[in-house]
Amino acid sequence: MKHAAEADRATLCRRLHLDLIGLPPKADEVDTFLRDESSNSFESLVDRLLASPHYGERMALYWLDLVRYADTIGYHSDNPRNVWPYRNYAIRAFNDNERFDQFTIEQLAGDLLPNATREQKIASAFNRLNMTTEEGGAQAKQYEAKTVTDRVKAIGTAWLARPTCAPSATITSTTRSPRAISTALARFSPTSKRARIGRREEGVLVPTPEQDAKLKDFDARLVALQRELDASSPERDQAQAEWSTVRGRTEDIDWIPLHPEKVHADRGSQLMVREDQTIEVAVDGNAASDTYFVTVKTPPGTTTGFKLEALASDALPAKGPGRSANGTSCSMSSP
Repeated sequence: MKHAAEADRATLCRRLHLDLIGLPPKADEVDTFLRDESSNSFESLVDRLLASPHYGERMALYWLDLVRYADTIGYHSDNPRNVWPYRNYAIRAFNDNERFDQFTIEQLAGDLLPNATREQKIASAFNRLNMTTEEGGAQAKQYEAKTVTDRVKAIGTAWLARPTCAPSATITSTTRSPRAISTALARFSPTSKRARIGRREEGVLVPTPEQDAKLKDFDARLVALQRELDASSPERDQAQAEWSTVRGRTEDIDWIPLHPEKVHADRGSQLMVREDQTIEVAVDGNAASDTYFVTVKTPPGTTTGFKLEALASDALPAKGPGRSANGTSCSMSSP
């Protein structure tokens, strides 16, 4: 057998681009490489491609597949989730040529490091890349087992090069002892007891440097405004006292009953205006929730506020004001 002949320079240029950044070279990049007759032209092209931000993207592709990265939750409705900061972390780690031991520590326990940075906390999202479910009938214990097993399998695959082929609730391997597997399961079990069922909690803020500066500015302004609000002000105290005696007492306000000119419901509930101008909603309505629209004409003059009351009634369960069996489930708002 003989070695293959050396590839021509245009082919070498194309191979390097595809291998290191995953993109083919542009025509002018090929021309530049062909014109470079220096002895280190090949090494220079390698260095330039390694310095490209696309290099980290190319390398992270393999890593993200290995650690089961996905922008959706996987089970049931496969709803979206925001874990893209972890993807960006992996890309930056490859572009910065981060040490593999540090890369490992940050992903397995970055949030437990003393004075952990935001980037290290993002890195520990590796532990949260498992599939979750928002299905109403899901069993907590089942998904606790799925979660802890998934984490052990992911670490075994990514760091120990020992993938397992087994159902999600069990682990089998011909190269690891049952004791080693049990130890790994026990280590992750306490962090998996919060079964991942239903919508996940809000994650940490990941602002850009510009957004971070704005947030700090807002926080500083809030502190200053709160200090101003807490400070004693004779003028404000006097104005508050005057308002409390004249406008602050509802019994002194001249409330004017309004006549509902039009009433209707968004989901078909039956609304009826009674003689005393109150509005009654039919108890036998099928809608579990509804939006009511009431049109009134305000009298001439200045209107400073509206008062909306939910009234009890013998026609409602437990006399209301809601339509549920215990008379609750009544919330109100107005535009």
